[in-house]
Amino acid sequence: MAPEDDEALYEIHRHASGSHVIPHQEEYQGAATSCGSSDAGGGGVLSYLSLQGVSKLKEKWDRYRVLGKSRQRKKGDGVALFVSPNAEYVSVTVGNHIIILRKADGYASPCGVYTNNDRIAFFTNGAWLEAQGVFGVVDDLSTLYLIKENGELLARRTCDQLKLSSSIIDLVLQDGTSLLRPGFYIFTSDCLVHRFDYTEEPEACLCEVPISTKDAMSARTIQLPRSLSCIDYHQRHSLFVLVGDSNVSFSSNSYSGTYFMYLLHFNKNLELSLSFKSMQLEGVFCPLKDQRTFVSSPKIRISPQGKYIATLDLTGFVNFFSLDGDLRTVPLQTLGKARHLIDVKDISWWTDNVLMLVRKDGSISMYSITEDKIVSNDDPVLSTPILEKAKATEGHAFVLQSRRYGTNTPVNKRMDSDSEPCLLSGSGEHQQTEGDEMSWSLISFSKVTVAEMYSVLIREKRYKDALDFASRYNLDKDEVLKACWLHSDANTHEIDSYLAKIKDQVFVLSECVNKVGPTEADLRALLSFGLCITDCYRFSELDNSSKGSTWDSRTIRLRLLRHIDMLETFLGINMGRYAAGEYSKFRSMPLVETAIALAESGKIGALNLIFKRHPYTVSSDILRVLSAIPETLAVQTYSQLLPGKSLPSVVILRAGDWVECEQMASYINNCPAELDKVEEIKTEILVKHSKGFSWPSVAELCEWYKNRARDIDCLSGQLENSLAMIELACQKGIVELQPFFDDIKCLYQVVYSNELNEFTMNLLTWEDLPDYEKFKIILKGVKEDTVVQRLEENAIRFMKKLYEHKQESYLVSWLKEVAAKNELLICLAVIENGCGESPIYGLFKDLAEMIETSVHCIYMCSATNQWNTMSSILSKSLYKTKREKSLVASEEDCNLKDAKHALGSSMVSYEEMQCVCADILSGLGNAPEDFYHYDSVPDKPNDVKYLDILEKRLKVAEGHVEVGRLFAYYQVPKSMHFFLSAHLDEKNVRQIIRLLLSKFGRRQPVRSDNEWANMWRDLKLFQEKAFPFLDSEYMLAEFIRGLLKAGKFSLARNYLGGTSAVSLSTEKAENLVIQAAREYFFSASTLSGNEIWKARECLNLLPNSKNVQAETDIIDALTVRLPYLGVTILPLQFRQVKDPMDIIRMVITCQAGAYLHFEEIIDVAKLLGLRSEEEVADVEEAIAREAVVNGDLQLALDICLNLTKKSHGAVWDLCAAIARGPPLDNLDTGTREKLLGFALSHCDDDSVGELLNAWKELHAQGTFEKLMITTATNPPNFLIDGSSITPLPVQSVQDILDLRDDNGHDRRSDLVGIVKDMLSKVCLDFSNGDTHNWESMLEENRKLLCFGALVLPWLLKLFSNEACDGEIMDHLTRRCRFSTKVKAATSIIYWLVINGLAPNDNIIMILAKSIMEPPIDEEFDVLGCSVLLNLMDPFNGVKIIEEELKRRESYQEISSIMSVGMLYSSLNNSKKECSTPEQRRNLLLHKFHEKFTSADTDDLDQVDMANTTFWREWKSKLEEDKQLADQARMLKQILPDIDTSRFLSGDVNYIKIVVYSFVNSVKMEKKHILKEAVRIAEAYGLQRTEVSLTHLSLYFCFLYM
Repeated sequence: MAPEDDEALYEIHRHASGSHVIPHQEEYQGAATSCGSSDAGGGGVLSYLSLQGVSKLKEKWDRYRVLGKSRQRKKGDGVALFVSPNAEYVSVTVGNHIIILRKADGYASPCGVYTNNDRIAFFTNGAWLEAQGVFGVVDDLSTLYLIKENGELLARRTCDQLKLSSSIIDLVLQDGTSLLRPGFYIFTSDCLVHRFDYTEEPEACLCEVPISTKDAMSARTIQLPRSLSCIDYHQRHSLFVLVGDSNVSFSSNSYSGTYFMYLLHFNKNLELSLSFKSMQLEGVFCPLKDQRTFVSSPKIRISPQGKYIATLDLTGFVNFFSLDGDLRTVPLQTLGKARHLIDVKDISWWTDNVLMLVRKDGSISMYSITEDKIVSNDDPVLSTPILEKAKATEGHAFVLQSRRYGTNTPVNKRMDSDSEPCLLSGSGEHQQTEGDEMSWSLISFSKVTVAEMYSVLIREKRYKDALDFASRYNLDKDEVLKACWLHSDANTHEIDSYLAKIKDQVFVLSECVNKVGPTEADLRALLSFGLCITDCYRFSELDNSSKGSTWDSRTIRLRLLRHIDMLETFLGINMGRYAAGEYSKFRSMPLVETAIALAESGKIGALNLIFKRHPYTVSSDILRVLSAIPETLAVQTYSQLLPGKSLPSVVILRAGDWVECEQMASYINNCPAELDKVEEIKTEILVKHSKGFSWPSVAELCEWYKNRARDIDCLSGQLENSLAMIELACQKGIVELQPFFDDIKCLYQVVYSNELNEFTMNLLTWEDLPDYEKFKIILKGVKEDTVVQRLEENAIRFMKKLYEHKQESYLVSWLKEVAAKNELLICLAVIENGCGESPIYGLFKDLAEMIETSVHCIYMCSATNQWNTMSSILSKSLYKTKREKSLVASEEDCNLKDAKHALGSSMVSYEEMQCVCADILSGLGNAPEDFYHYDSVPDKPNDVKYLDILEKRLKVAEGHVEVGRLFAYYQVPKSMHFFLSAHLDEKNVRQIIRLLLSKFGRRQPVRSDNEWANMWRDLKLFQEKAFPFLDSEYMLAEFIRGLLKAGKFSLARNYLGGTSAVSLSTEKAENLVIQAAREYFFSASTLSGNEIWKARECLNLLPNSKNVQAETDIIDALTVRLPYLGVTILPLQFRQVKDPMDIIRMVITCQAGAYLHFEEIIDVAKLLGLRSEEEVADVEEAIAREAVVNGDLQLALDICLNLTKKSHGAVWDLCAAIARGPPLDNLDTGTREKLLGFALSHCDDDSVGELLNAWKELHAQGTFEKLMITTATNPPNFLIDGSSITPLPVQSVQDILDLRDDNGHDRRSDLVGIVKDMLSKVCLDFSNGDTHNWESMLEENRKLLCFGALVLPWLLKLFSNEACDGEIMDHLTRRCRFSTKVKAATSIIYWLVINGLAPNDNIIMILAKSIMEPPIDEEFDVLGCSVLLNLMDPFNGVKIIEEELKRRESYQEISSIMSVGMLYSSLNNSKKECSTPEQRRNLLLHKFHEKFTSADTDDLDQVDMANTTFWREWKSKLEEDKQLADQARMLKQILPDIDTSRFLSGDVNYIKIVVYSFVNSVKMEKKHILKEAVRIAEAYGLQRTEVSLTHLSLYFCFLYM
């Protein structure tokens, strides 16, 4: 047999661990025995309970006696292990704690922890629902818990809640099927089985599972066990194995006992069936009371394939049974007695024929059933281990080891006790009340193959065991030797012991290349060993091998040679000192990076060594390496390393190896796989063969030297080092750097000059500076006494050398900048030496440049106190110009007269001044190269005309200087540049002139007339020299303004009349006087101040001006009239008043009765400028409103009537209020209507409705009063005296009764009946109301009661007994008045409507008839139709229309009433479609806009389809009648004497006679009647041809007569 078949190989993994505090064992035993001892004795607690309470408590105690056995059996250990079927979850229970681990993280940390509230409880049995992640567990009191994987408690069911008869022995997993839900089978000690279905609902389903005891083969009944000890379940075979009916006896310190084994399985109906009961077997499965057993709990386990069953009893004996054949029919086969084990603490199946055993000493071994021997070696020893495996897997088991410590156990004793397992007894060694600490750890055993076990031994560094294992299993020992070598120090001895014995040459060569020995000798030995191995791969002439391994070996040899070279270089750098770590880092770094590191550290000697030993490798990056040298290092120290144009001459190389040849170099260059690590492969000799030197070009060298010099200066500030660097480069033949060297040298001279002690600048900044900036630096810090010297020594030479091609010299630009800084003395010093008797050569190019520079410098200076310096500059320039001008004129061949003429004129016109200013502005604002662009300058610079132009420029500048000096004198300083652009901002110039005059006038002491005369002279100078664009009239006006402000009124009067050269217009003079007066007036703080007098004096200068008089009126109003009216307004307050009406309002409201000064207020308003008719109306409106506020309605009425005549609409609201207010004198109804009408014409949209209702009410009242006047009658509550009507007061019902003269007994009730009867005559359905409600309503509405009792009888009397008003034949008169009946009806309807009552049809019909009385037209017919539309019964309207149709005779009246009838029928037919008043209104507007014409046929058909038969027929009848009337009218127009009834009835003979008579009339009337005759013939059935021929014959006869 092979070794691997005999030995069980496994790997141990350690997982989570922890510790928890659990109660002492005494607490467990006390809890188990408390139930039995609590009823001992007659007294105690029971004596305080009732009989019923005692009986219930005893039932509880009896229950705990049964359940307490589990606590006695466990002895208080409280540690258990539960594994899910596929090991996805592992639960560790320690006391009342449950720790849940998960496979996903390797069981490293808990994913959930649950702690029971009962601290002395512990968990005994459990099972996992793996798919649901739910753990079912039972504690020692048979309480079932469902716990989620995260530690959350889903459900808790006690034994009583589960209704179990005895304690739970075990939980068995029930996987969910199509018929059963997932859950558990609960086995109790009395051999009952319950199924517990898991659901997500709060209540889970629990039911008892019946067990069939009939044997299917023999049909006999098998008796169930009375008690159970332990069970196991095989899920794949659906098989349960039970141990039951066990008995135990104790004698001579030994146990003995018997038991039976039962087999249960699921039948086809998923029901449990008892299929087998064994014979009586020996074994202790039931402990004696209060006796300690070797094993805490018995076990029975089925092997993974279901072939074997192993049992472990309480004495530690293990028995085996085999299951052969059909597991449901074949009984168990007990294996021989030799096949059992003793002193076993725990068991678990490893494989189907190997059982894991836990010995008494804690060792775990593997026992093979088939071989009957232990098949594991080096069994581990653990502390009280507990075994458990995943039932769905083989070769994978979990072990939970635990250790219990007392609370006071020292830590060192705990550590010492880890080596030996210790069983704690109940002898009372630990008496701490807090509890003991239970530490635990989870371990797993995993089955491995021989190869995997070999790897495990190597991984665990058990090299000796691995070698023995390899020998035992004939394995390759290279792996062990490699591991030994990899973990060795790689010294010479280990090279011989391990590396030389390894067969894998690839590994050996890799280690030779990568390994670094601890000493130099070890390293050289390792490299030599690699060279010896690769020496066999030499090149030969017949060698055409293309194998990759051969070339790889040669490549490795190159690497070994490079390592030797690097070792020599490393030793040379470190002066022969070797350090393994430093060397490893040195050779792993690229050589260039090493050189850079040495350069950064300033190790020039080491860097020089690398340059000499590895010149070819470093040559391509020599500049990068040299750039790393610190900039602070003196250049002379590494001058030998600086490159030149030629290659280095000193190179140190060793003798070449056979592999360093052209062939190898070609292979490396052509092999893509080697390109990535070419730096690690190529030696210096190979680099020489492949590419040789890679020396930088001259351009690269120049750029590097420049950058290096810049960096040295920038980082170290040692400009002398930069200068030395470039000097060495020039010495090494790089002559291209000579200009750069000169530039640095120039900077060096500037920086280290004696005059600029504090000046610093780096080279990079100096290079970036423009040439002009360098020029400025040269002249930096000069003064007026040193500028000429600095120019002669440095600046002029610098200008000539570098910048001769520039149009504008740098000196000119610099002088402009100096002038901009207001340092004109420096400019003066330069210009003096440029235009003196012996000028310095090179300052200015010519005279034009000097003059332009002088002018520009003056204008660029912003100072206002250097006028003398400016004059000196201009005078010297002007002197130079005139001298040159004289020389040019004298050199020409001309006489004296011509020479004087050639000098030109020095006068400057306005146009020339503008041109000069524009040219100077252009020169100041443009770039320097555009400086010499002048359109007016000739091409010849030495021409007299050209010099004359320059002279004029200087003259303009002189004038500006003179004006600027005067501006400064008058305290209005302005710079010279202001005068150049003054013409562009004329407004600003005017403000400055005004400010100058204002300041001059305010000076103290007061200026004399002579000084003012000088000011006028200076103003004319300003205009001439600087501001020619200002006219003389403006200057005079401003001068006069200044005089007025200064109080020089007499002098101002003289200048107002004008001077000899200029005069002012009347309008401008008025404006000046008015503005000055206003300034005085508004500055007055009181109404009697001196400023008021000055304002009047100012206005008195022009006494005949209307505008001036208006200003005088305002002053009078504020100073005289307003104080008289009680209002005091200061001038400054008046200035802030935007509307003079505000002042009028102040006058009106200042004191009581102020509004009564009507005329005075109007006069004041006119003085304040409110003179127009509209403005006066506004004043009157304000007075009227104030009168209303004060209760003076009569005055308000008079004013409002006056304003209505002026159509002043703003007063409409006041008119409306007065019209609706109390009675006043002259305020009759007509006047009220007039006021309301005016208000309606001018009011806003929101007030129209309210005012219209008020007007209607007033109009109805007027109509009511007119009725009383016209009829000379009146209701009882009114008195008439001529045209005066007086209403009598009616305050109560008694007043109404008194006015009616009722003397009845119950007059109050009679009054209600009378009113009700009166209203029923005019109201709709009034008799149906409740009497009580009507009485209460009439009492509340006193007006309605008064109307019904007093007014309505009078109106009904007028309505029924109408006197003849006379016939009205004129339509205009008809429009103006109606009959008394109509007026009475409208009054009744108005009163009913305002009281919410609807009139009946009778009164509406009478009103409509009255409206339609002749003379009539369409307007009145439409009005009557509108009235008829209010009828409740529309057929009453039909009657009235038909009566009118019969009564009328003329065609117009008949046609009108027919149109109204058709309109009335259409509107009534459309009532169904119009449900709201808005819709009915729109319908009326639409119909009336049709102008009462009949609708077309389509519209009629549409109406007919939607309406009743009556309206359709009546409307058709009206249409037919109207058509007949139209035809009759047409016939009457053509044939006046015919009988239309016979003609329209269809009498053919009569029609012929009439038509032919009409045709014959052509002979007499001589008219064209053919068209009418033919139309009549066609319409009434005659032959058209016959009528036409008859007419033609008669016509021709008439022509020839």
